[in-house]
Amino acid sequence: MKNLNNKIAKTIFVFTLMTFGITGTILVGAPQPPSQHGNTTNQPVSQGAAPIGTATLLMLGLGGAYIGGRIYYNRKKEK
Repeated sequence: MKNLNNKIAKTIFVFTLMTFGITGTILVGAPQPPSQHGNTTNQPVSQGAAPIGTATLLMLGLGGAYIGGRIYYNRKKEK
């Protein structure tokens, strides 16, 4: 039974990492170059700033998964 629970926990952890990885690659795309690409004048970026929101969400999700795993294993160890 203990071995089965360990396998289930590992499977859930790997599935969570894969889900965040796939979601992150789908949501984050390469920004488009300015309309006059190759111009020697200084052109503003067409899409604004870097996609910080997605990276922040990804890091918060991974941190939450790590903390949840640590709490689970610590409580399991106490029993």
